[in-house]
Amino acid sequence: MKITKPCVALVASPGMGHLIPIIELGKRLVTCHELDVTIFVVTSGDVSSLSQASCQNLLNIVFLPPVDISGLVDSATSIYTQLAIMMRLALPHLQAAISAMESHPVALIVDLFGTELLVLGGEFKMLRYIFITSNAWYLALNTYVPTLDKNELDKHVENQEPLWIPGCQPVLFDDTFGPILDRKNQMFVEFVRVGIEISMADGVLVNTWQDLEPATLDALGDENKLKRAIKAPVYAVGPLWWDSLDQTNHRTGLGFGVEPAKIHLGATPPYRKQCIGKHFQNGEYCI
Repeated sequence: MKITKPCVALVASPGMGHLIPIIELGKRLVTCHELDVTIFVVTSGDVSSLSQASCQNLLNIVFLPPVDISGLVDSATSIYTQLAIMMRLALPHLQAAISAMESHPVALIVDLFGTELLVLGGEFKMLRYIFITSNAWYLALNTYVPTLDKNELDKHVENQEPLWIPGCQPVLFDDTFGPILDRKNQMFVEFVRVGIEISMADGVLVNTWQDLEPATLDALGDENKLKRAIKAPVYAVGPLWWDSLDQTNHRTGLGFGVEPAKIHLGATPPYRKQCIGKHFQNGEYCI
């Protein structure tokens, strides 16, 4: 009798800086946890020149039909907003692609810009996870800002006071994240929406590890600090890194694909192999 491996679907937003960490997470799930991984890539143009040599024997990579946002944006639209719109338009393409799969995935993992795609988790009875490729501190900021009222944000934006995040390093005004500065901009609306939707996931995977951000990770799991805002359990799954980066392929465009890969470098702690991809058996799937 043929044993079928549990299938996990990962979705990468446009850009090599987003695709590379997703590929590395996929490799980890395959090599360390013997899962069947399909990566769906959202694009805005031709991707025929992208090399899959480094992962073609491990991962099934599917390029979704390109999305056209030219009629929805202008020269003033931020990259953040453009990516959010692209992922929104990609939803029916991803829905059709999953419907066509012989075996539906048991879990769906999206990156920061793909939180709106998690609605498909209910339709296909998949667990829903979000992969934060930066760090836990950014996750804390993104999930905490939606809980603040106008007066609290004004202290930071108008009075240039530090933005205090429970249990975490505060955000100084000079270091503040762009979307927070202009609450009338669509970028702020998208940023808040993402922060709210993160709390609806079954779990959040972060490219970090306990020794790197102990206070922030502890705060994200503390009911008296950030747990009430994020709600979903947080799993430190890093560091994930690109083993051998081909500089030519690195610059190949996938929509906004010329930015450097924003991934951490380092050696994988031994315990990491036990922290993700566990318990995909007996119908109880828990990453």
